[in-house]
Amino acid sequence: MVGSVYMYHSIGIGHQKNLDLLHGIAGILRQQERPWVLGGDWQDDPAELVKTGFLQLVGGTVVRPATHTCNRKVLDYF
Repeated sequence: MVGSVYMYHSIGIGHQKNLDLLHGIAGILRQQERPWVLGGDWQDDPAELVKTGFLQLVGGTVVRPATHTCNRKVLDYF
């Protein structure tokens, strides 16, 4: 399964709107009984995504580029 996400911008991944979106995505991914890849414009650094607990909910890991993707930050990753 392959998907993409575009988080609400300018509010940070820890904002309730983005957390609600992450929980909705987690619900869908947890129902699947197959491998998945989710890439996107996360609007925040991978470390901030880790802090949300999303990766623990879905059994995921971050795959990120070695260099910045937008304005000297890494915002786009899998």
